[in-house]
Amino acid sequence: MRFYLALFCFLITISNFYGQTIIKGTVLDDNNTPLNRVRVFVRHANSSKYTFTNPKGQYSISFDAKADSPILVIAEALNFKSDSIKLSSVQNILEINFKLKPKLKSIEEVVIQGKRKPTTTKKDTLIYHAENFIDQTDKTVEDLLKKLPGITVNDNGSIEYKGKTVAAVMLDGSDLFKSNYTIGTRSINPNIIDQVQAIEHWSDNPILKGLNAENKVALNLKLKKNKASFSSNLNAETDFVDRYNLGAYALLVSSGIKTFGTTNANNTGVNKSPTNYSTNNLGLDDYLNMKLQSPEIIQSKTVNSQFGDEKANRNRQWFSSSNTAFKLNDKLHININGNLMKDRISIDDISERNYNYNHQNILQKDENSSTKRPVNLMGEMDVKWYKSPKEYLTFSSTLHSFSEKTDNSFLTNSERSYHSEINKENLFSKNELIYTRKIRKKEAFQTIVLYTYNQKPQQFWISPALELTNQNASSNTFQDVFTNKKHFSVDLIHHLVFSENHKLKTSLSYTNERFSLNSNLYENHFEIVENFQNNLQFKTNTVGVNIDYYIKKNGWDITFNQHNSLASQELSNPNSDTKNSVLNSSKLFIYKYLFHKFSLFLNGDITTTPIDFKYLFDNNILVSNRSFVRNKYSLDPEKMENYTLGIVYNDNLRNQFTTSLSTSYLKNKNKFVSEYSVDSNWNNMTYQQVEKPTESYSLSLNVEKYIAPIVSRFNIKLNYIRSNYFSMINQSNLSELNTRTFNTNIIHQFALGKNLKIKTLFDYSMTNFSSELGNNSELNIMSFKNTISYTFLNNKVSTNLSNEYYKPDTKQSVAFLFTNFNLYYSPKNSRLKYNFTANNILNEEYIYSKYTHDYMTLTYKTKLLSRSFLFGVNLSL
Repeated sequence: MRFYLALFCFLITISNFYGQTIIKGTVLDDNNTPLNRVRVFVRHANSSKYTFTNPKGQYSISFDAKADSPILVIAEALNFKSDSIKLSSVQNILEINFKLKPKLKSIEEVVIQGKRKPTTTKKDTLIYHAENFIDQTDKTVEDLLKKLPGITVNDNGSIEYKGKTVAAVMLDGSDLFKSNYTIGTRSINPNIIDQVQAIEHWSDNPILKGLNAENKVALNLKLKKNKASFSSNLNAETDFVDRYNLGAYALLVSSGIKTFGTTNANNTGVNKSPTNYSTNNLGLDDYLNMKLQSPEIIQSKTVNSQFGDEKANRNRQWFSSSNTAFKLNDKLHININGNLMKDRISIDDISERNYNYNHQNILQKDENSSTKRPVNLMGEMDVKWYKSPKEYLTFSSTLHSFSEKTDNSFLTNSERSYHSEINKENLFSKNELIYTRKIRKKEAFQTIVLYTYNQKPQQFWISPALELTNQNASSNTFQDVFTNKKHFSVDLIHHLVFSENHKLKTSLSYTNERFSLNSNLYENHFEIVENFQNNLQFKTNTVGVNIDYYIKKNGWDITFNQHNSLASQELSNPNSDTKNSVLNSSKLFIYKYLFHKFSLFLNGDITTTPIDFKYLFDNNILVSNRSFVRNKYSLDPEKMENYTLGIVYNDNLRNQFTTSLSTSYLKNKNKFVSEYSVDSNWNNMTYQQVEKPTESYSLSLNVEKYIAPIVSRFNIKLNYIRSNYFSMINQSNLSELNTRTFNTNIIHQFALGKNLKIKTLFDYSMTNFSSELGNNSELNIMSFKNTISYTFLNNKVSTNLSNEYYKPDTKQSVAFLFTNFNLYYSPKNSRLKYNFTANNILNEEYIYSKYTHDYMTLTYKTKLLSRSFLFGVNLSL
């Protein structure tokens, strides 16, 4: 009995020393309005714990408390001063309420009362404050970026700032996505973004910051403080019949890990992949790696629409991506990225090629029904080792696997039916090691070793057989192509900084490339067709010396690049051909600050480049049901000269106004030109080099103005290009061709009061083509489209009505009108949002697109996504 009494007394003592404590309360602002997502910290006995308030401003947090230790409770929220309360005594349940006061000052550079200015600047960084540009209709970060003055989002998702391609889009300073940043910009909810920071003179290498003579540009998405630890979003849209758009993402940030994951499945025309496989429009990462890969020979079926690819993208896509950065310790960081895309794209179109030359007309017509099934898998790992303050080592490894199968049924010239199948694969691996060592404060040495491997099997099968030989027409034709390419290079680079505005980079480089191509055409039980066999091996060894020099002084900003190399080339096809070529690249960029925000710039570029691998084979390859291609190759390098002169007025910080006017001249020599052999069934192509120079002249004007008080943006782009080049058709002599193109793009958006926004887009295009072959060889196409969008906004409900009018050829009466409607409902203090979307309300079934190229006018009639009414819900956490 005494034992139990002693045990009871001991437990009573322990319960007084350690106990479960609950702290709860409410967080309000000065107007007694509850504050959502306020972070509440509890610090006690060398440990801490935190939680967030709910939409009613309420919080509750429990922890094990020691009787003799004080408790510190802290409340923090974006744009509010933090508040704290210290407690000396411990109770089982405590109620602590906070009333937070708003901050009246921003960070460092500018004092702002209330709402911040649209933009501020800090050294080489222009900061866009997101609340000045965003509204309820913006679904992704990409929608927000399209509104920012000075930033351009291209159709493939790549971004430009001041005309320069953005190299990276970071999240709170972390480069999660690398050049595949469209994964983030097309998925992340813009409401978690506080700032978009445009950074010039950016370097991803910490040792080279301030030493690198390159002028890279990057964007940093600075998250709101209450979103900086965890954020997620779930979205679901459906018409409850057969249309759906389902997506989710999660972002987790902690001291040791930063991860972003997203997944999406839809059949509404939305493309989440960095590369658009319906149009074969490459993403930035694929574009940068294209020169390391072997060429694609057999043509892929694509959607052709000048009026927005998403309207004709009849897809069934699933896309998932994971991007994670691990900080194992202060010295070792690892990034692991991966994504998977599967799609089923339906393409139904009618194409007409009308060749017009020397008073003759040749018409080709195909009626196609295709199903394209691309599958793309990519994995990537980066290891970053900060060995010491003077040494930095990175190793990156990428594996990219792609396959595509296309089934196609078509009718040629309204006479004969065919069925074809295209199978393609692309295996690409890339391994890069970069070692950087700082020799002195203003001097560093760098070694870059790169190895890549690529193979592309390509097959084209068609039945019944094409009439290439006298074989039985009931058989089939099968074209087989296999290419591979290996690349190995070593660069030794020396960085030297004389001052912040005076830098020099010198380097030695060695490159070894191996390329092979094998192709055969089979008919009638795999009998090889003559003149359709290629078996080539191409080897190159290149040694180069490079100088990059940068100086900024007395209003002059000068960049000079001189790259010289000696290339040894050896071709076996099957005869041997060798050539040693001296390759040169001289580039000069001068930027002169004049007066009152006016600047003048001059850009000059004289470059010789080696032969493109796609011009190396000399026997025929069947690339489509109507075309085969061959080359009359030469190993002579192509010579290019390009000059640009322009003037810029930039008052983007104070008045958000920029304008630029520029003119350019481009000249090419030893360029490959096309020789057409055309009849009603075939349009075969032979490429050969000619010494006659091709020339083009261009004139561009860009004006952009943003007026913050009325949320008005005006942007006009004018571009005129005149080109003179050469070609041949049906055994004609080499003849000169001339094209003139004029494009106008005008965007005007403004607000009427606080609730109504109106946006107008106008595009006009004019193309004129003429040749020496006859007065009748002249083609003119003029087209335009106009979009008017009305957006009504209030605290809970926003609506958007848009009308898009498109006329592909002003000489014809054919025109198209697309009407779309969106409704968004956002209940107050709720994480749920609801939307209703009506697309193609008038149910336009087809769209026409018209192009001119050389002697040909090409017209497409493409089937569109049918009318849809989608109901959606969005949950943000």
